[in-house]
Amino acid sequence: MQGQLKLYRTSPDGNEVIIDLLEAGMTFGETRVFLEDHQFHVSCAALAEAEVAAVDLPTFLALLRDSVDTCLLLLRRISERAERHVDDIERLALQGGACRVASYLLGQLPPSRSEYRLTVAKGVLATRLGLRAETLSRILKQLNADGIVSVSSGNIVRIPSRQKLQRFIEQAGKA
Repeated sequence: MQGQLKLYRTSPDGNEVIIDLLEAGMTFGETRVFLEDHQFHVSCAALAEAEVAAVDLPTFLALLRDSVDTCLLLLRRISERAERHVDDIERLALQGGACRVASYLLGQLPPSRSEYRLTVAKGVLATRLGLRAETLSRILKQLNADGIVSVSSGNIVRIPSRQKLQRFIEQAGKA
């Protein structure tokens, strides 16, 4: 309902992989009701103060039985999430670190703006992008030195030229 959450898994050796970052209004866990194994295979943690609403299974199923519109909305959200995960897998498998960082930063930039506040901590962002924190810092320093992106104190991301960043992504993707 408010705040920011991360869905993650932890490997046996203690490494964390962030599966998804959730903003207020997003749902999670609803797909488990359609499977025989209702156990969650990811953990959830608040990244800052958050308020989460839970719906018990009988109420959720009754709502789905009573409302075709709710079912269609749920299917759309599940489909959108699945598409995002396919995109994530593609990025992690096929793009280098600099390309992943640049693509993420560009994807967060609101239309007709050149700056925004990064709402997720850099350590969390690094994990989400499949990078080490030091690697993310090195990439951000290089993007800053090249005049493509700057991240100032307060996590303000400035992108002087959307086109220049897009060209960088295209070139990095070919490398």
